[in-house]
Amino acid sequence: MGDVEELDIFFNTGNSIRMLLRIENLFLVFYRLAVRYPKTNIFFTLTIFLLCAGQVSNLKININTKDIIEKDSVAYQRLMQLEKKFELGNSLYLLFQGAITQSEKVGTLDRWLRSSAIKNREIVDLYTPFNLRTVTAMPSGILYPHLLASPCESAEAKIDFSLLNETPWRSIFTSKDSSIMGLEVFFRDAPGDGSKYGRRNPVIIENFIKTFENFIREKLPEIKPYFLGSLGYLYYSYKGIKNTEKLNLFFLILIVLLCRIFFGTFKCGLLVFTTLVLMGGILYGLMAIFHVPLDILSNGLFLMIGVSALEDFIFLSSEQLSKKTDETELFPKFLLPSFLTSLTTIIGFGSLYFTDITVIKRFGLWASIGSLLEWLLVFFFLPSLMTVFPKLKIWTNPDKAFFQRLTKNTLRYVPPTKVVLLLLIFFALGGFSLTKLNVTESPVEIFPQNHPYRRGMELLKARNGWEVSFDLVFSQYKNRTGNLSILEKIATDPLVIFIQTPYEMEDFFTKDLSQLSKELVLREFTQTKFYRRFISANDEARAVVFLNDNNISKIAALAKKVESLCDGQCHPTGEIIAYSDFSTKVPRALIDGLGMSIVLVCLTLAILAWMLKANHIIPLIISSMWGPFTMLTIFWLLKIPLNFLTCVFANVLVGLTGDNAIQYLFSSKGKSINDGIADRGEASIQIFLVSVLSATIFQLAYFQATKNLGMLLVLGLFAGLFGDLWLLKGLIQITQKKKEGKSAPSS
Repeated sequence: MGDVEELDIFFNTGNSIRMLLRIENLFLVFYRLAVRYPKTNIFFTLTIFLLCAGQVSNLKININTKDIIEKDSVAYQRLMQLEKKFELGNSLYLLFQGAITQSEKVGTLDRWLRSSAIKNREIVDLYTPFNLRTVTAMPSGILYPHLLASPCESAEAKIDFSLLNETPWRSIFTSKDSSIMGLEVFFRDAPGDGSKYGRRNPVIIENFIKTFENFIREKLPEIKPYFLGSLGYLYYSYKGIKNTEKLNLFFLILIVLLCRIFFGTFKCGLLVFTTLVLMGGILYGLMAIFHVPLDILSNGLFLMIGVSALEDFIFLSSEQLSKKTDETELFPKFLLPSFLTSLTTIIGFGSLYFTDITVIKRFGLWASIGSLLEWLLVFFFLPSLMTVFPKLKIWTNPDKAFFQRLTKNTLRYVPPTKVVLLLLIFFALGGFSLTKLNVTESPVEIFPQNHPYRRGMELLKARNGWEVSFDLVFSQYKNRTGNLSILEKIATDPLVIFIQTPYEMEDFFTKDLSQLSKELVLREFTQTKFYRRFISANDEARAVVFLNDNNISKIAALAKKVESLCDGQCHPTGEIIAYSDFSTKVPRALIDGLGMSIVLVCLTLAILAWMLKANHIIPLIISSMWGPFTMLTIFWLLKIPLNFLTCVFANVLVGLTGDNAIQYLFSSKGKSINDGIADRGEASIQIFLVSVLSATIFQLAYFQATKNLGMLLVLGLFAGLFGDLWLLKGLIQITQKKKEGKSAPSS
């Protein structure tokens, strides 16, 4: 008797069951078509894959700060106006440590950079301490000698950087102890519509850095360079995205090995491998076709979908391993329950689409599409493949599978009543914790502690006292008195180290000059590129505020304070300000998306349990939600910070929530839920082990945020399994004892 008929006989109880049967019958129609016309289905699927995969090379990649923030936000508009009005180009800040006071060494470095600026068409300017000039009034006219002698022409063996300490460029080009030296290399924007990476092309920066590193290694091994600034961040972010491509391949190889260990054959892993490759090619191809860019968050789409989607095929494999079920019965049996488990995953990801942050919306939508693609491939492509290649029909081998005895033994455990009641405290606090999460970040923390970008930033802070800067734009440059008054108040903030202002530069260039000479110098000053970096064509003024901390929450608080002090006369802007504005929206997005997914998944479980006339509905929902709720509580109690990259982990957990419960419900078929646990609990443990071991691949990631995400997933998967399996058994035991107590005759 078919599974559908058996279900109909057993549950002949009303419209709810008939609705489930209609859905299942629809799926069975497509399944039978896939088996009846396997070659046509394979051809159709591979054609779609090849068409989509052929477009992947056109996929846009957004790794600039301004590509992440909301285009309709005030912060974005201000940032665009800043770059346009003050002619601010793309700069790479080079920081050097080592023999930077030796004229011979620095002269070699300076010559190479100036030669590169001439030969490399992508470089538009250099901004070095040897470009700086001072003003000297002579009876015959005004001279503009260099503040520092060129190291190539200097007669001195050592460079005296102390001359910079009393200028507006203090702590920008060098430290007070002259132990480091900095300079900026400006690159032109990508022409036309830009590169696939936007207006700032990291490939150009990569080529320059590689050539420069080779030069340093061969000619100046005594000098250690660090690549910082916005283009340094862009370059390393680009390297991280490229690293993810290798990580995806390692993940697929690891899955093949894990499937061999747990299910006894390489065939099992190769089937998963095939499914995920097809899913990835179609998914990224569709993104390219619809002009959806890849960004730092969606860069991890494949890994996130891969880990969350493993369960569909593992439930099939576990069933075949333990019961030797033929594939003609196996796929129809799991069609509907696996669709519903995929549905909860789609809900978990899809709820992110209803947030206010575009990059998170984008991730949620395409992760949902990827999860749906994976289910379609498992249940409609693999049966066709097995029909054409019959040797694939049995893909497990109990004789070579490990850990079967371990999973069976752990399945028997039931936690004591006191432990269950104690653990429910974490569940009770979960909803409250959702509004108390510590969502904060520092942009540099995306990289590991020993990363060269972080080491360079730490060196910059240790020697120069600052880490990051933002711009302050005044609407009236000529309102010197009012503007300086505001600047003096801002300078008192403990976060502010110093402020570079155009007024300070004017004073530096015109000190000790007569009024006539001052007017002449200032008139000539207005004709320079340097001037246009600080004074716009419509007489707006730009000051640069240097900060001793790049913590986003602190910068956001300072930005609000500055807005208040400005009172319409000025405003803070720059990439770090725009990014802080973006980050402050993350907590709300997390709460909205996660709250919606929790409600929808709970409703799905409740409705399904009611349709299937299941018992212990409340314990089932509580135990399913215990994992993500417990993780939220732990994050609140330990004050563990989240950022916009790691905050999505909770939605992933909620997406996985209920999957085991759904399988237990279908397996029990209206009997005690314990029967379903006994039947498919072993598969739940196998899914956990394979998922956790595969999630360890995150520790090979380039970004620290991705490593952290992997650790969060491992902890969350463990909490989810404990809740889905053992806490559920404990709650059922408590419920049964209460019923027995009520039904027992009184003495």
